[in-house]
Amino acid sequence: MANKLLLDEITNTLRERVFFAARDGMSLTLYALLYEKSTDEIDELLNTDVCCDGVKCTPLIAAARHGREGAVRIILMKFRPPVRLETEGTVKFDEYVIEGATALWCAAGAGHLGIVKRLVRAGANVNHATRTLSTPLRAACFDGRLDIVKYLVRHGADIHKANKYNNTCLMIAAYKGHLDVVSFFCFQPPTRKRRG
Repeated sequence: MANKLLLDEITNTLRERVFFAARDGMSLTLYALLYEKSTDEIDELLNTDVCCDGVKCTPLIAAARHGREGAVRIILMKFRPPVRLETEGTVKFDEYVIEGATALWCAAGAGHLGIVKRLVRAGANVNHATRTLSTPLRAACFDGRLDIVKYLVRHGADIHKANKYNNTCLMIAAYKGHLDVVSFFCFQPPTRKRRG
């Protein structure tokens, strides 16, 4: 029993070290912590949530949220699989707690275009929604990130998808006064809905 508790303590400490290395952008430390671990150990370390300061998420989500492109690059290039792109976590943006956020949603919401591109190229779902049905596109619209909006739309983001309050990306961009984003949406070709 004592050996099991000690092993759990060591695993939890290592998991936290991996999380903080990713969150704080310590790419070499992150690599050193994961190097020579088995695939199962890496899967556990990269895909298990860590709770810290009201946040509950994986190292990839934390790195994407904080703009740590080097850490994201190492996780995706060296440890994928087993890292899962569509894992959801709970994160904070300003005074808002966002539940069900993916790494792509966090990168888009925080304005990290380089990380958005890297995640999309790795296969992240551009239409994966949070618990309130907010997509990465909506997150980018909230802060008026036209560069990210254009990139996500070019890669298949649904500009008509509404959140749980029935607000579209165009509506949030207009409400927040991001006229360049509004203009971009107004000049998008109309989409046809198929009749079933």
